[in-house]
Amino acid sequence: MSNPARQLAGMMKLLLAISGIFFLILFIIAGGVSSYAAIYENRVYPGVKIGGFNIGGMTKLELKNLIENLNNRYAKEGIDLSLLKDTGKNNIKINTVAPGESAVEMVRLDSEALSLTALWLGRTGDFWQNFVAPAVFRFQGVNLLVPVVVNQLVLENNLKISLAPFEDKVRDAAVTNINVDTKSAEIVSERSGQIFDAAEAATKIKVQLANLSFGPIDLRPLSYHPAIVKEDIASALPTLWPRLIVGPTSLVVNLSATSTSSWELLPKDIASFVDVRREAESGGVEFFLNRDRVEGYLDLWISPSVEVSPRDAKFGVENNKVKDFVPSANGVEVDMDLTYDSLNQSFGGRGTPTTTVNVVLREVLPQIQMHDSNDLGILELVGAGS
Repeated sequence: MSNPARQLAGMMKLLLAISGIFFLILFIIAGGVSSYAAIYENRVYPGVKIGGFNIGGMTKLELKNLIENLNNRYAKEGIDLSLLKDTGKNNIKINTVAPGESAVEMVRLDSEALSLTALWLGRTGDFWQNFVAPAVFRFQGVNLLVPVVVNQLVLENNLKISLAPFEDKVRDAAVTNINVDTKSAEIVSERSGQIFDAAEAATKIKVQLANLSFGPIDLRPLSYHPAIVKEDIASALPTLWPRLIVGPTSLVVNLSATSTSSWELLPKDIASFVDVRREAESGGVEFFLNRDRVEGYLDLWISPSVEVSPRDAKFGVENNKVKDFVPSANGVEVDMDLTYDSLNQSFGGRGTPTTTVNVVLREVLPQIQMHDSNDLGILELVGAGS
């Protein structure tokens, strides 16, 4: 055999040997992978973690039990919140179950969804993905997040209640102690506020639980600035006096076509209702009458004198016949909304020595009226009472 022929034959033998070794190694690896997959059948592959918890090798039941035990731990120990304000730090605990008789679970780990995800990991891809995934998990590791079920509305509401004592509510500057005679008033200074974002807190709690972490969650409040400051009121104050010194206001109630009653509001009375707000259109500061104070005055001084409670119809029935009957009567009450609107408009546009404002009344129907006798199956009236 010539020298070139011998060289070719040698190369062929070498290639065959290398191919054989390659396929042998591949066969060994494939066998190893198959054996590895068989060993961890129905178990999470090694290298899979959740936060600081290694869940590799766990069965579905073992993993569910782990997560449910952690749910119980969160419910028992609560979730630590660290409230970081400019004035210092406060630590509070939030339970995962809402207080009260309903005991609604506000947030919990979803053990069923996690166990399915963990067991599918490395088993639901194509051939090559499933082939290499177990080795990647073992040597590089993979971190899962636990699915978290959140009752967002209930959680945020409870967070607002828990965080409220540690908040500083924003306060606009205000005007008080208005003295019409001396044309002087006290201006209460504004105050910036710090308020925690309940939605942000809920999101951080969800992330915390998804990573199975038990450390405190840091929360920083949002800063809010007042819409009205002292300087705004001081500059607008000269516009207040012309509205107050023009004279009293008469509150007139038309009791009937021929009967009226009236109450006189002196400038000092009107001054006690005055409040301040920022006007929507111009953006400037304006004085107006505070609705709660006005309605409080109407409730105290006018309503008791003019209001009449409605009277329900009363029936005494015997053998489907009415023996005693008291007819229904409509009542009367002060329409707070319309009366307030009239008085506030009068305050805003006063220009005459005396202003008259009508107190608006409205009828109040009784709960049981005369025509309800038909609905009660009453067929015959044999007597009536007053």
